[in-house]
Amino acid sequence: SSDKGPVQQLAAVAAAEAAAAAAAAASDEAQAISAALSGMVWTRSMKRLYTLVDRCLRHQEPVLLVGETGTGKTSVCQLLALMRATHLHVLNCNQHTETSDFLGGFRPTRTRDRDLAQFRAVAQELLTAAAWQLAGQAPPQQLASAAAEAASPLEVAEVLQALLAHAAALTSTLKAALQLQQADQQRQQQPNEASNEAAAAAAGPEQLQAALQGLAAGVAGLRAAAAAA
Repeated sequence: SSDKGPVQQLAAVAAAEAAAAAAAAASDEAQAISAALSGMVWTRSMKRLYTLVDRCLRHQEPVLLVGETGTGKTSVCQLLALMRATHLHVLNCNQHTETSDFLGGFRPTRTRDRDLAQFRAVAQELLTAAAWQLAGQAPPQQLASAAAEAASPLEVAEVLQALLAHAAALTSTLKAALQLQQADQQRQQQPNEASNEAAAAAAGPEQLQAALQGLAAGVAGLRAAAAAA
C-alpha cells in the first residue's frame, strides 16, 4: 500500500518471495514423495520393515538390514531419507572395502611443492599490489619474508591470517578515500583525515576502484592457494 515506506515495501516483497519459494519447495517434495510411494508395493513385510527402521532412527539406534536382493532394503532407506529431507550417503561394500573407506585416512600430497610455490607467488603478488602505494603504505618486510619461507601448514596459516588482516585494513583505507572523493568533502569537512587515507585520496576514483577489485581478487586467490597448500 502507499502508506508503507520503502523499507516496509521491500520487506513485504522479500517475505512474499520467501513464502513462494517455500511453497514451491514443499510442492516439489510432495511430488517426489508421491512418485516414490507410487513405485513401491506396500506388502505387510514392507510396512513392518519401514516402521522398524523409522523407530530406530527416531531413537538414534544403528540398523543392519540383511536380506536377499529385491526385498526393499535400499528402497526403505531412500524413502526414509526423502521423508526426513536428509541426504543419503551410499557406499557400496565389497571384499576390498577397508576402514578408511568409511572413516577416511591420510595420503601423501604429491603436489605439495607446487602448491606451496603457488601460495608464495600469490602472497608476494598481493604484497606488491598497487593498493599499498595508493594507501601510502609500504608492505611489511617481515611478512614478505615469512611468506617467502612458509613451508608448513601452520606457517601458511599464519601468513594467511596476517595478510588477510593487512588486506582488510587496506580495503578500509581505500574505501574511506573513495567515499571522500565521491562526496567531494575531503578538504572541506574532514581536514584531519589520517595520512594514509589522504594519500589514497590523491588517486582518482578509477584507480581506487581498480585497486579494490585487485585486492579482492588477490585475497580470493590467496585463500584458494592456502587451502591447497
